[in-house]
Amino acid sequence: MAAHRGQADDAGSGRGSSSDSTFSDSNPSDLKPSGSHSSVSKPSGSNSSASKQDSTDQQRIEREAGSVAASVTGGDPTAVADAESVAAGENAADQAADKPGTSPDASSVRGDSDFHKLWWANSISMFGSAFANGAVMLVAILLVNAADWQVAMMMAISALVAGVFGLPLGRWVEYRRKRPVLIGADLVQFAAWASIPIIGLLTDVTLTQLIVVASIAAVATVAFQSAAGAHTVALVGRQRMADASGRLESATWISRGIGPPLGGAAISLIGPLATVAVDAVSYLASLLFIPRIRRPEPPPPKPAAERPSLWTESVAGFQHIWRHPQLRSLLLNTMLFGGAITMLAPLLTLMMLRDVGLAPWQYGLEAGVACLGPLAGSMLAKRALERFGIIEVLVWFGIARIVTLVLLPLSPHGWAGFAWIAMCEGIAMFFFALTNPAMATYRAQQTPDHLLARVAAAWAVALRVTFPLFIAAGSLLTVVMSPRHALWVTAGVLVLSVIFLPYSGLTSRQSPDAAADRAESTDPARSP
Repeated sequence: MAAHRGQADDAGSGRGSSSDSTFSDSNPSDLKPSGSHSSVSKPSGSNSSASKQDSTDQQRIEREAGSVAASVTGGDPTAVADAESVAAGENAADQAADKPGTSPDASSVRGDSDFHKLWWANSISMFGSAFANGAVMLVAILLVNAADWQVAMMMAISALVAGVFGLPLGRWVEYRRKRPVLIGADLVQFAAWASIPIIGLLTDVTLTQLIVVASIAAVATVAFQSAAGAHTVALVGRQRMADASGRLESATWISRGIGPPLGGAAISLIGPLATVAVDAVSYLASLLFIPRIRRPEPPPPKPAAERPSLWTESVAGFQHIWRHPQLRSLLLNTMLFGGAITMLAPLLTLMMLRDVGLAPWQYGLEAGVACLGPLAGSMLAKRALERFGIIEVLVWFGIARIVTLVLLPLSPHGWAGFAWIAMCEGIAMFFFALTNPAMATYRAQQTPDHLLARVAAAWAVALRVTFPLFIAAGSLLTVVMSPRHALWVTAGVLVLSVIFLPYSGLTSRQSPDAAADRAESTDPARSP
């Protein structure tokens, strides 16, 4: 599948997600915040009345911040000033969303320069990864002369390392400021991937080095994903997270649409080592933007005075997901759907090049054409959420995204096959791009602030451990049947994934506040 010839994401929103816990108790899926915030689809009030209310609210916030600061600092003037500054930073994103003149739509991030810096950082990094897609495997195959099982082992070991270190890493990230974690993760990615071309110029690259690099990169990716969600929430505010997720999703699909074809040409012209170097530089280039974000970052949650064991705190993210009926369903659905896609991608490639008879350049062109679908879907994601509601988007569009994928094995030969596959993939990915921001938004809505990083880490670990199993299963299928017949098996897994969509959410509406309160009471790190 064209969308997944690049990085296998976790079906969230690009490099992170946004969330809020202040949505209306009556119907969380209509994206209507409670309190003083306006509806997502209808900005509230006149500019003059809003300005007066902003001034009053700001004065109240400052008085409350000063009172709280004095109580927790013992009245020390310096400490009080620091605490007041932190309290103001916690409200900066939501205040920016409410200020008249910041944006014609209070639910939009348009005109938010800090978000645009995050968008550019994400876009550059995503493009570098899409550009260098497959380059590392080609290094293993062409330069290291690794056997097929050794390439599979490299992927499996990196997934295992991410699984072992991912959960405790999520706990570590939870209690730290997220922006330095994002910067550190990008620096680690740069150093890891840059080591391959550097060593390749000096001596021979070895399989051991590739395994180490892939493992380090996998752990750094989990760290980035763990911090990204909470950071985006703090940056854009809860009211604007749907728009932010859709815009980050657009950047992802643009990168995946133009990155692989350009990367394939680059591998042919300059070789896989130089292409990996481009990927490394992309992580460094993204660092030009993240440190320039000026909006104050709120302080991280503080652990309880009597902290439970490392294991108990590390699995708190999984516990929250499993105790939440809709999140549990979404994770199981994502594991099956995403696993089927990772299994489908190499099978579809074999069918296109062998059975359908497409040339390599047609294969690359189809990937770009098909990505027009998700690009359009990501641009319409915010409107879909406002029109239908989050749960409705997740359920009904979640069903729609598999319909054309199960028809891929029916592809004819030649250009007719090209058109058939591009149409099936484009339609499927259109709905995928609509559900991805909805999933990231809903997951963040239903997770309290002090669990955001651990839930993101648990989600990423579950997928990183699961996907290689599906890839291995797809490889075994090619031994006993043709790629076209193996795609029918994949279609069965896709249909099976629909069973785990959050249907109960259509009739049982739990508010984000209720979910957060329940998580507070069951989180072992917060238990007295």
